[in-house]
Order: sequence, then structure tokens, then C-alpha cells
Amino acid sequence: MSEQWLILEHTATEGNVGQVFSHPDFPKHVAFLRALEADGLLVAAGPLPDTLGNGMAIIRAADADAAAEVTRRAQEEDGSVQAGLLTVRVRPWNVRFGSASG
Repeated sequence: MSEQWLILEHTATEGNVGQVFSHPDFPKHVAFLRALEADGLLVAAGPLPDTLGNGMAIIRAADADAAAEVTRRAQEEDGSVQAGLLTVRVRPWNVRFGSASG
């Protein structure tokens, strides 16, 4: 099996746009991202400056099974998603160019 790439798109829920970073549930999101980093999965993450409260994370998983596990974790273990602060959309990504393209 080959390496799998994912993009996690996080979107502030209605009523939380502009308040995400000061919301008491936001540290749960940071903890989730740090757990992905500690597991060697997180390549990069951060806010998208054109829409306050939205962000993305780039994930590199060893194979399709690991990618499926990240998808599950993004929906079930990110406390900010569970609390309704953010929604998450997991998108597969085909890396074709750049140093990560192999």
C-alpha cells in the first residue's frame, strides 16, 4: 500500500465565526492536532485568513487503513467538533508536485 494524503477542512459553525479562537472549546482542537503531530501524522495545520475561524490540516498517513483511522479520529476525537464549535470535512489529496510527491 502507498502513502495516503488527507486535507482536514475545519469550518466554524454558525454563530461561532469570529469567536473560534477565544471559545472555551478551542483548546480541544489544539489538543487533537497535537495528538496527530505526536503520532507522526500531521504535516502542517493553521487558520485560513480569508474566513475567520476556518482552517485546514495536511495529514500524511502510511496507507489507506491509517487514512481511514485519521478520518474516524477527526470526527470522533476532536473535542471541538464533538462540542459543535467546528465541523470537519476530510478530503483525500493526490500529491503530484513538490518535495512530498515522491
